[in-house]
Amino acid sequence: MPGDRTCSACLRSFPHNHYVGVGGRRCTRCAACRRTAPAPLPSVATPAPATLSAPSLPSEAPAPAPPTTPPASAQAPVQPTLAVPSIGDASALPPPSALDTSAHSRLDEQADTITQLAESVAEIRQLVLSLRRDLAQPAAVPSLPAASAISPSSGELQLRRLFPWISRELAQQVYDDRLPPHELGKLRNPAHNTANSEPERELRVVVNGVRVSVPAPSSADASSRSFLRLIPDARSFAQAWAVYAALRCTSENNPHLAASLNAFLVHIIDLDTQYYWSTVADHQEIGLAAMVSPILRPSRPLDHVGSSPRQTQARSPMFSSLQQTQAQQGFVAPLQHSSLQRTQAQLGHVGPSPSPSPQQTQARLLTLVPAALDVPSADRCLSLLLALRQHSPPPRPNTTLARDVFDPDSSPARIGSMQTQLHAWRRLLQDYPDERFRSQVAGMIEHGCLLGYNGPLRGSNRPASNLPIDDAGHAHLRREIAARLEEGRLTIVGHDQPLVESPIGVVPKPRSSKLRTIHHLSHPRRPASTTLPSVNSGIDPAVVRIQYETIGNLVDFVRANPHCRLWKGDLEDAFRHVVTAESDARLLGFQYNGTRYRENALTFGGSSSPFLFNLVAEFLHWVVASCLPQSWPVNHYLDDTFGAVPAEAPALALLPVRVLALAAAALGLRLSPKKTFADLTRLEILGIDIDSAAQTVGITPERRAHILAQCRTLLSRGTADLLDMQRIAGLLQFVAQVFPCGKAFLRRLYDCTRRARTSGRRRIPRPALAELAWWVAVLDTWHGTCILAPSPLRVAHVWTDACPRGYGAHLGLAHNPTAAFSKEVPRRHRGKNICFLEALAVLEALRRFLPYWTSPTTVVIHVDNENVEHGLRSGSSRDPLTQRLIREIFGLCFVHNLTLHPVRVTSTDNVLADLLSRRQFARIRHLGISASAATLLWNGLAASTRDRAGSTITAYRTFCAFRFGPSVACFPASGLHLLEWLGSMSTAGRSYHSAKHELGHLRSHHIDLGLSLHGFECGRLERALRGYKRIHGARRTGAKLPITLPLLRRLVLALDTFADLSTWDRAVFGAAFTLSFACFLRSGEVVWDRLSDPGTILRVASVELAADHAIVTLPASKTDPFRLGVKVVAPLVGGPECPVERLRVLTAKRAASAPLFGLGRSGTEPLTRSAFVATLRRAIAWAGLEPAAYAGHSFRRSAATWAARLGASPDTIQCLGRWNSDCFRRYVDRSATERRDLSVSALFAVRDGPLVPDSTSWRDVGAV
Repeated sequence: MPGDRTCSACLRSFPHNHYVGVGGRRCTRCAACRRTAPAPLPSVATPAPATLSAPSLPSEAPAPAPPTTPPASAQAPVQPTLAVPSIGDASALPPPSALDTSAHSRLDEQADTITQLAESVAEIRQLVLSLRRDLAQPAAVPSLPAASAISPSSGELQLRRLFPWISRELAQQVYDDRLPPHELGKLRNPAHNTANSEPERELRVVVNGVRVSVPAPSSADASSRSFLRLIPDARSFAQAWAVYAALRCTSENNPHLAASLNAFLVHIIDLDTQYYWSTVADHQEIGLAAMVSPILRPSRPLDHVGSSPRQTQARSPMFSSLQQTQAQQGFVAPLQHSSLQRTQAQLGHVGPSPSPSPQQTQARLLTLVPAALDVPSADRCLSLLLALRQHSPPPRPNTTLARDVFDPDSSPARIGSMQTQLHAWRRLLQDYPDERFRSQVAGMIEHGCLLGYNGPLRGSNRPASNLPIDDAGHAHLRREIAARLEEGRLTIVGHDQPLVESPIGVVPKPRSSKLRTIHHLSHPRRPASTTLPSVNSGIDPAVVRIQYETIGNLVDFVRANPHCRLWKGDLEDAFRHVVTAESDARLLGFQYNGTRYRENALTFGGSSSPFLFNLVAEFLHWVVASCLPQSWPVNHYLDDTFGAVPAEAPALALLPVRVLALAAAALGLRLSPKKTFADLTRLEILGIDIDSAAQTVGITPERRAHILAQCRTLLSRGTADLLDMQRIAGLLQFVAQVFPCGKAFLRRLYDCTRRARTSGRRRIPRPALAELAWWVAVLDTWHGTCILAPSPLRVAHVWTDACPRGYGAHLGLAHNPTAAFSKEVPRRHRGKNICFLEALAVLEALRRFLPYWTSPTTVVIHVDNENVEHGLRSGSSRDPLTQRLIREIFGLCFVHNLTLHPVRVTSTDNVLADLLSRRQFARIRHLGISASAATLLWNGLAASTRDRAGSTITAYRTFCAFRFGPSVACFPASGLHLLEWLGSMSTAGRSYHSAKHELGHLRSHHIDLGLSLHGFECGRLERALRGYKRIHGARRTGAKLPITLPLLRRLVLALDTFADLSTWDRAVFGAAFTLSFACFLRSGEVVWDRLSDPGTILRVASVELAADHAIVTLPASKTDPFRLGVKVVAPLVGGPECPVERLRVLTAKRAASAPLFGLGRSGTEPLTRSAFVATLRRAIAWAGLEPAAYAGHSFRRSAATWAARLGASPDTIQCLGRWNSDCFRRYVDRSATERRDLSVSALFAVRDGPLVPDSTSWRDVGAV
């Protein structure tokens, strides 16, 4: 039948009464699947066509009077779609554009509820018809509703004719607008009242001979109970409201009153289709509170999802809200990003808070989390999400799929909630920026999810025995299996069908008294030769690896926004929502009491379950983030989603939870009300206690005691298996998130997890035991919390540097030190790497400057070594010796309450520490100039040049001390000193270029100090250099091969196959490759790192896009040392090698200040030279060529070579490559074939001719 619906479980069609559950709730499964009887069908007759006009127009002819008091059953009911527009004035109804779904679609979805209201709406129609004649006669309608103005005989006649069950006193209360709201049910016809009106009896119980009575409810609760007892549903409300409307219209000379009253009834009917009636009746805006209090005065600004606050008019209690409904027509559009600040400004004013209108999109005040979780239908949620969309975030991490997660030829093992919302998934996925992710997730929901299994279990039938289970576990299993069979999550499999069984067991939940069922899909861990392996052993590692998100960015947001509002939400039955494919569901089998079962969704025992479910969680995260401002943090950890709202927007504190509830409902997911919190300044998230008001973060005392017990157990045993070490490392890593000093004491535990055997116990190494002992000592004394924002008044700056011969540091500002030290590297440390020496300088500086810090202090460490800066930030280093120093540094900071803040600086900014490390005290004394002048002098050379010249001065000093004695001054250098030093380098076998560079570095040092340069201008030194070159020869550099246009195409295609690169990173590398080729770019003009000058980095604003080309302004170039800016043009050529199309992708919807070639999820990570060259060579290897033959400069060489091959003139090549001289000719590579053709055409084209040319330019051979 056309009106039938399809069951989501058995996929069969039944009438609508088969989908009515307890309390009249609409269900998605039929009565047969729920094992209940279908609800009785109401008898609805076909309505007689009628056309009604506004009852307040006196010019219309009166309609014939209806029969006196017609019974409800004898009245002709009408269809809901005809009843709504025919009641009252059409202008009082909301415009169609403001409704997400039309009246037809909503009433079709709620057909079972609306049919029950048909009789009530018909009664309203008959009442309006009967009143038209009376309202059209002026004598019948008094001008004032006063009691003295109404004739008793006339009033009694109307009451007897229309409402014989209403007393005159009750009618007079309605006329005077004095009827209490909870007595509205007295206006109903007693013949319609089938509810039990027996008063509530006092509840009493007897406990051990003592009678205990339940206290009487409060007046507010009693009022609500009385109202619901008289009006138990919307149908009863419509019957009572029809009587109230009729009486009120006879007491008011207001032509718009009838329209307002009927519009309010339609509004209540619409709300009843979305919420429980008890919620509608008890709601403070549309229920008793709206009729009792003329103006709502909430204690603080209220936040409305999809609405804005309106003011009400202070009138009579019941009529005020109705008059307001008539005055405010239409629904308010959901909040957009542009109106967010206006909403905050409106809600943040000082004074009485405006009262919200009862006519709103959600008709809910989001003052409590339950109100935010009370969402409408799934389709309505989808429409609201699309309206709330503010921006399109970048792709989420952990969404790069190395293999397909669905099979188009398969079908899902069951029809779950996500399958029923497939249309919502497809609509929301349309805006996701990764096309492969869109298709894979949509296919995974439509066809079922693949587990990523490849192994011998396919097509096999394997039985398995369960794990040991006690009596409590058996009771738990029986209850859970019955419930999951009822829900369709389990399917019984016959013994004649193949099924791969794995053991099941029951374990207690951590920190809970409840039990949990485990599905041991890793059994057997070590199978014998005749035993089939486990399911998890055959799962592809590509669908197992996942990098979980930490709460670091949330903690940073809390630190920067004190008193911000925290929120979190938890999905119920997370893994169970992801339905597996029919082909893979047979891998998830088990048996219990002789019955074989099959899981139809992901289980907690599957190794691929976290990754597969995280695809759903990542998309849910993306949807929620797209509906919130970009500055609001949103995080998730599998099924837990959490974040914060700035303190400046307290009225929107429940907005994230509301958006999360809307997204979950639209996608077929469900939030747990018990685990969802919002609008709090202190909240526990993943076991971490965050307090935005006190600005602290820590772990709970229960978690701290649990970790201490685990550490002490391992220390007492002295042995552990792999699982024990992984568990304790995970627990301590969890603590390190809120205890920064603990990060340095995890490396040895990590090493144990890597070296431990997969089975069996082994002795814990002594270094790991030392770290466990340190943790026990710390957790015994640590109170469990850390301050997020230390005092900004207690900050110290320390500048450190080291070289192979010494290290030093100074305290204070860069050019205004307050203390300093310099020390030679001990002999036992001179052979160690520079990272160790840099860390040693930091440790020595903290020890020496510790007396200057008598209170908790934030110490900013300025270092110019990237590895050490990372080690101080993360507490970890790959070098064991450096890790030992980092452990000492963090331990010192914990004891003396120091907070480290490492900062990476360039050598240019670290001048004084660099001189102290090299112990160049004479240079410091001889500078004799101001700090600003010294800075200019120091920056006269590039930082890379000074880095290479660091060891030259020390080598020259050492040579002079050994050759001429320590008493001879080596500065300024004389011609003899330089000549002898050059001879020593020749004896050592140094190359000519190396010796020349050493002399150049030493000359630059003399210029910095203002010393004489006469020794470098000595004629003997110049001739000795020429002899050096004759003896040793000049170095021959190996030329790199060019990248031709065909090879460029292969490289761009190769990028699309690199699954470890995100979609955005592949786009960045593709644009960098094609732009370098098209514009003859050097690699240094494209790449950048964190030490690069911000003024030399290509930005999005550097690109000007046109119809057929793009103009790129290079901020700095080798041929533009003074940064005047060079413009290059990239043409639109089409195909994969087109740079313009790729630049359009990089510049779309990005800030002008963002780096053009920025990697990572945020698009701000540097494109370093190493990453550029590594990816280039990887793509070249994919093309089948030798990667070592190419370099980053190959693009510039390749452009010149390819242009020359296509016949471009030298002037054209020089112009496109921006060469100032003809040195570009070295970049034009000619093959042996081309050189042969040139030789043939130039020398052997003409074979015959005179023996002596006739040209006068030749010498006369005959002349002597």
